[in-house]
Amino acid sequence: MREPFPIQPNTSTLRSLFKNCQNGLINPHSLNHNLKGNPTLIKKLQLSDILRSHEGCVNTIEWDSEGRLLVSGSDDRHIAIWNLAGKELTKFPTEHDGNIFAAKFMNNCNNSKIVSGAADGKVFVYQWRGTSTGAAEKIREWKDQSRRVKQVVLNPGNANTFFSCSENGFIIQYDDRADMNSIVQEEQHGVKSIAVNPVNHNYLAAGVAEEGIKLYDIRNTVKAVMTFASAITTTRAESHTSTYIEFNSTGTKLLANCQAEGIYVFDAVPGSEREPRFLERMDKLLKYTFSKDDLDPEHSCLEETPYDEEKHVTREYHMLGNYLKAIEGYSSVIHKIENALLYDPTNAALKGDLAILLQTRADCIAKRDYKSDLMDATRDYIRSMELFPNNYQAHAGIIHALEGMQQYAKAKKWNAAFVERFEYTGETILKHPDKKSLTKPVNIRTDIKQARFLGGNDEFIVAGSDCGHMFIWDSGNGNIVKLLKADNKILNCAAPHPTAPLIASSGIENVIKFWSPFEDCNESTPKLIPEDSDIWQRRDDISNMEEIVAQGQLNQSEPNMIHINNVEIFIRLAQLRNSRPDAFETCRQS
Repeated sequence: MREPFPIQPNTSTLRSLFKNCQNGLINPHSLNHNLKGNPTLIKKLQLSDILRSHEGCVNTIEWDSEGRLLVSGSDDRHIAIWNLAGKELTKFPTEHDGNIFAAKFMNNCNNSKIVSGAADGKVFVYQWRGTSTGAAEKIREWKDQSRRVKQVVLNPGNANTFFSCSENGFIIQYDDRADMNSIVQEEQHGVKSIAVNPVNHNYLAAGVAEEGIKLYDIRNTVKAVMTFASAITTTRAESHTSTYIEFNSTGTKLLANCQAEGIYVFDAVPGSEREPRFLERMDKLLKYTFSKDDLDPEHSCLEETPYDEEKHVTREYHMLGNYLKAIEGYSSVIHKIENALLYDPTNAALKGDLAILLQTRADCIAKRDYKSDLMDATRDYIRSMELFPNNYQAHAGIIHALEGMQQYAKAKKWNAAFVERFEYTGETILKHPDKKSLTKPVNIRTDIKQARFLGGNDEFIVAGSDCGHMFIWDSGNGNIVKLLKADNKILNCAAPHPTAPLIASSGIENVIKFWSPFEDCNESTPKLIPEDSDIWQRRDDISNMEEIVAQGQLNQSEPNMIHINNVEIFIRLAQLRNSRPDAFETCRQS
């Protein structure tokens, strides 16, 4: 992965970036990476334009490969084309008999062709410019899917081919040079999302309902190359659907927005040397034989570190019960120590600090008690014990987390080991088995919600929510860096521009919104603000993040309220695990 060009403090705005590029202070080839991944610019994102034309929910928005044009599809069964300035270039009716869920510019055709998929099970290719009549013309049609087509993805290795997935379980490959197509894979359950690896074009990932995510080599799809499972699927034998999946720019990670759960990032490199699976790591620790030389991590820590002030502030949040801010603080310090260990991997003091921070962050995650939190806490406890097996607090944390996940047999084994290893005098540290279950599913409103990588080197992740907010996380430490009220009801789509710090978004409202960085509120003139300034400024909710997230968790117990989707803010760095509706007039609830 190419490293981003270093940016000095005085180059944190669009104006200064371009000026320094013109003066030769920034390499022009690195400018795009600066623009897309500059955290200062991301934090300055504000509403910059509202695109009005559609008369129904806007279910799909996609930029062309160079970012000059945006295509949108809607419940109104029309496709619209917009330029970078937000001007509508054309809008035309399609022959779809249902809501449009997918629309993309095809490659190597000067953006003149658009492929679309909809609730009617049909896939079309339209030529929208350069036709003899001057109007958009349908040039290809396939009616192979008996149920809704949820996604269409291009094949980076062949400009003429693309794939679709449907709720009937079929993944189909098309070639726009012919009317024929081929079935790549047939699943027993519906497929709501697919993605092609941008580096190895033979790898195609599929989000299969009730089965998790599967990675196939399209040359031989008899058996999946890899399978991925979320924390809930792994621990509770529950099955959920990935409403959107996407590879990072290097094809090594797979991002998944899992319905009723959260956002996960999986390692996605088949055949490479991988860490032992999660349960194998737990079993190894359980069988570990202690020696008198094993130290507690506190005996290895440095008395003073460069992170002391940050840790002190974080501990205050922890003591006050502000677990969201505490988790963010611990995650930030953990990320810094992990980077330091890359240069000094044998440093025992750094390892001691890391072990304690992992265990402490796990305590906060478990107390926060969002869905999947107990599994994520267990992962941190395991990592802490792998660094220092003598960490009795991490060991105790594992026992409580296992019991909370209703893994009673495993909890008893870990409890017995705790009594033996640490000469515990009590009979048990297990809580009563009637501990409350995990919180209810929260992503229940729509099944087209996306999660996308953002930045030249995938520095950020952006996703919508059932509360209408657009969340932007730092993909390194999982902390929220921006929170914007992007839709008055539900935000489904977020499309980062391929070269600039610009995000297009859409949802239940009939509009598309552009989000661009401003220096500050005073920099923007009424000409630049597409709505009253008091409304515009209230869209930035980063200062109200804790209240919004807490309210979303509270709403889970109210079945008739709109729930916040994917507010489990800590990005799930998940381990690998091997392991018929009709067309409708409004956005579907799942």
